[in-house]
Amino acid sequence: MISLLRYLFPVHRIKYSNKAIKILIISDAVFFSGMALVEVVFSVFIITKIPGATLIDLGIGHALFMFGVMVSEALLSKFYDQADNVTTFYGFVFGNLLKSLFRIFFVFIASVNMFYFVYFLLGIVHSIEYPAFAKIFSKHLDNGYESSDWGLKDMFMSSGKLVTFFLSGFIATFLGFNALFIMSAVIMFVAGVVLPLIYSKEFTQN
Repeated sequence: MISLLRYLFPVHRIKYSNKAIKILIISDAVFFSGMALVEVVFSVFIITKIPGATLIDLGIGHALFMFGVMVSEALLSKFYDQADNVTTFYGFVFGNLLKSLFRIFFVFIASVNMFYFVYFLLGIVHSIEYPAFAKIFSKHLDNGYESSDWGLKDMFMSSGKLVTFFLSGFIATFLGFNALFIMSAVIMFVAGVVLPLIYSKEFTQN
């Protein structure tokens, strides 16, 4: 039975991943768990906080986020292809820093137009972070276990989000939206900025 579970859920594979991949898996899992804290209640937060905001505005805001990604990610990906390890690493960390700060910005959104603007900028911020992460993660994949490394990353990320999705409604109800967004920002900052910086040598050296 244990052998079957290990085959179906090969979590133990992470023991054999190289150090850089382990760090990135942990960083990504905790970072996205922090992001997930606000995802479930975000629509309720925007509609109740911003005067006149509707579901239509939410749709427009998310479309503007994707537009921000569309106009910036290909260009920034090309930039990272030509950049050295140090530049790529700090692009990744800087993008995570901005994503963390934007969680705080959400608390101060006071109009629909501000929501539109912030969400468009967040699309560009995503383009700063994600291609850099993809390059770093791909560079350190374990030979012969590339799919397993990506799968473990998503499995740990999903496990973390499962917990924070469940908790987010309780936190918003009993502590309020502001506390939820601050907790989200702190978790993202620690996982996406502090942790990678502690182990920066793993990613900046050739």
